[in-house]
Amino acid sequence: MSEYTYTDYMATVEAIAEEVIDDCGVEEENWHDRIFEEVDGNQYIIYYYGNAKVLEFSPNKDNVDWEEVVAMIDPKEMSREKMDTIGAFMAMEMDVYEACREEAEKREDEGEEDE
Repeated sequence: MSEYTYTDYMATVEAIAEEVIDDCGVEEENWHDRIFEEVDGNQYIIYYYGNAKVLEFSPNKDNVDWEEVVAMIDPKEMSREKMDTIGAFMAMEMDVYEACREEAEKREDEGEEDE
């Protein structure tokens, strides 16, 4: 991806959600491992510039528990980049969970219409 825009970010979140639901079904208890893998390996998380964009675009950026972020980092290795990476991961993970819930609801509604 060459662009980091709000639209691109949200499209990435929605694409991950669709894959999670395709592979894991609509039951939320089945999503954790897949969401973790998808977010952890995503370019928005593995590149520092991407971290900054998540923290700019994420609807959940204000829900990141920064005290928890700090607690997760060894004080000897504390850096703004490490904090931003973990914070971006948390925000994007929340975004994907929300998108999965929306996608699951949509698919359940579509299933009811087919009956």
